[in-house]
Amino acid sequence: MKNKLETLPTCVCYKGVDYTLCVFVNAWDNLVVAYRSIMKVDGEFKKILSYCVEEDKEPYIPEVFAASETTGLNEHIGNCKTLDECIDAIKKVIASAIENGELEIGNLA
Repeated sequence: MKNKLETLPTCVCYKGVDYTLCVFVNAWDNLVVAYRSIMKVDGEFKKILSYCVEEDKEPYIPEVFAASETTGLNEHIGNCKTLDECIDAIKKVIASAIENGELEIGNLA
């Protein structure tokens, strides 16, 4: 039986850029699930669909995918109270974005 993290696509394509699933700890000691660009974009690796596990905060579901699409510092980073809730939120965004033609499931092969 797969855990929830394993149910996320390992690679997505957004605006012609391939991103792979990554999990890391941020500077505030929060677990983060995101997608990171495979190659540098404008000289740096980009992240989209970032969600932090923050059990003490109210959930926040961003309306944009990436930092370049917002004027606020962290408006593109969501948060939920548990890892499973973060994954569920990411899956909903991915499904909606695929339906709207904004995102494709990538193929690393």
